[in-house]
Amino acid sequence: MKSVYFIALKLLKANKESQNIAQPTIRIGTIGVALGICIMILSLAVIKGFKNEILKKLSGLTAHVVVMPYQTTKDVTENSLSINADTLSLIKKNNIVEDAQPVCMKNGILKVKEENEGIVIKGVQPSYNWQFIQQYLVAGNMPQFQDTVISKDVIISKKLADKMNLVLNQKLIVYFINKTKDTAGNVRPEYRSRDFYIKGIFNAQLGELDNQLMFADVRHIQKLNGWQPNQFSQIEVYAKKGYSPDDVIEKIIDILPFNYQVLSVKELYSNIFNWLDMIDINGIIIIVLMLMVAGINMVSALIILILEKVNLIGILKSLGLSNAGIKNIF
Repeated sequence: MKSVYFIALKLLKANKESQNIAQPTIRIGTIGVALGICIMILSLAVIKGFKNEILKKLSGLTAHVVVMPYQTTKDVTENSLSINADTLSLIKKNNIVEDAQPVCMKNGILKVKEENEGIVIKGVQPSYNWQFIQQYLVAGNMPQFQDTVISKDVIISKKLADKMNLVLNQKLIVYFINKTKDTAGNVRPEYRSRDFYIKGIFNAQLGELDNQLMFADVRHIQKLNGWQPNQFSQIEVYAKKGYSPDDVIEKIIDILPFNYQVLSVKELYSNIFNWLDMIDINGIIIIVLMLMVAGINMVSALIILILEKVNLIGILKSLGLSNAGIKNIF
């Protein structure tokens, strides 16, 4: 083994000092392998970082876990859940829960001059944590909702503002459609309107998920729906750092009444996460291709090196060196 190692070092030193045909080939092969490894590492880092950023934004905009009533339709604005103060307190006191916020969701139609646009209003309480929206605020300020007075201030997305040519402090008129029953029991639509003022504009860059989103005082939606102060559309539960949505669900599922369902952010936006899983396939394909290229470069360099040392191989064989020893040298 010492002789094999000695010969390999001599060959390596000779290749560095000489200007033979194998030297540039080995350098090209080495550079190719190094570039392949760099590309593989960069690909994995980009894919992982992209997925983490999407998950972070989705969780910040909607929470890690959402508690809502069981319903047969996908419209989260139809049914309400009555939140007991003790139940909400138990959720917040859990050691892996960062925060829990009850919110109301309501579909509406924003009308500006001759243009109409469908929007989703998210009603929040005065104690709502604006930390996530604050970092994406591009104009204006955060609204300051008071416990005594219902505020008309709202925050809208930048894309909605650009599309409808909206500016700060502009008055908005939003129309809502409520389903009511007449004396005969027939369901008929009832139209109502509310006016708001733009307090701030945010840009979370989540496509259709936030482009039509508007944050407002939760009491507007409760009045429109005829709900009590303890009735909300859903509870948004945020997990502490280091804990997954599944961990939170496991902890709070026994606290909630039987008629509540608990969904993680991945279940709420399963189509987005299915698309993100497909990105992993692209990463695997890139890695396989880079491995193939690196392998071909290594084999090509090794073949050229062996062909150049045919005479040396013959001498070593005549001296009794085994095939395994010659392989170890190269």
